[in-house]
Amino acid sequence: CPSSGKATAKASAKALGKNILILNLTNFVSAKIGDTGKNLKAVFDKAEREKAVLFLDEFDQVAKMRGNDDKDVGEMRRLVNTLIQLIDYFPKEALLIAATNHPELIDVALMRRFQLRLKYEMPSKEQLDIYYNTLLKDFPERLQELKRKYEISYAEAQDYTKKKKKRMIIEELENQKK
Repeated sequence: CPSSGKATAKASAKALGKNILILNLTNFVSAKIGDTGKNLKAVFDKAEREKAVLFLDEFDQVAKMRGNDDKDVGEMRRLVNTLIQLIDYFPKEALLIAATNHPELIDVALMRRFQLRLKYEMPSKEQLDIYYNTLLKDFPERLQELKRKYEISYAEAQDYTKKKKKRMIIEELENQKK
């Protein structure tokens, strides 16, 4: 589920009273060979100094299984090796959380280093209806109508509802001006 990992990381940081560092790895991989590993080390070092929760979003972007890609020129293998070392020496006073929608792509050696694995399922239509009702109950009755989307996460349902309600309010205000 999109955003479930981030919500888990934020809740963990709050419960532990720790700062959280969020790193979206989609935008982090550098075109310059070696820079990605150095940049990752800098982030891990910061998490260590702050004894923070480090959340690596889109983990599959840097943790791909070694040896499965014919186009791999060695940089991804080196990056996975760097990640293994960074995780092995990550301090016990800090917490590392990684999220991916593609666990099958993650290198086995990296997966073994995580003590706990959670799998989030998409909410059912019934669960989303309950959630939509909760989101809409505080709106005036005239704004409680919403074409509902399904097969999405709670975070996506919340974003969708906010955008639709915002658009409805803006349209209502513009119509009042006419």
